[in-house]
Amino acid sequence: LQLLIATLLTPLAETLLPDGGPPQQIIDRIVGPDPSTALRITFFTALVVPGPFFEELIYRGVLLRALVSRGRILAIVGTSVTFAAVHIPDLD
Repeated sequence: LQLLIATLLTPLAETLLPDGGPPQQIIDRIVGPDPSTALRITFFTALVVPGPFFEELIYRGVLLRALVSRGRILAIVGTSVTFAAVHIPDLD
């Protein structure tokens, strides 16, 4: 469900924010036009590796379990919509 929501909303986000939005601009400013290999490895290790682990922990470990008492479908849809909403670029 998360993949479906993200697939449907990504073209809209790319149209509204073709440069990737504020988070991408911040990363570009920190890394600069020609980042070193060490900086790329540091960014990958610090951001890309632990990110999915903590997302799974929060969305499936905490939020899904908190909502499952209200119904499995509500829990699945609620966590999917929350996950998708968090990953849509800021539209301001």
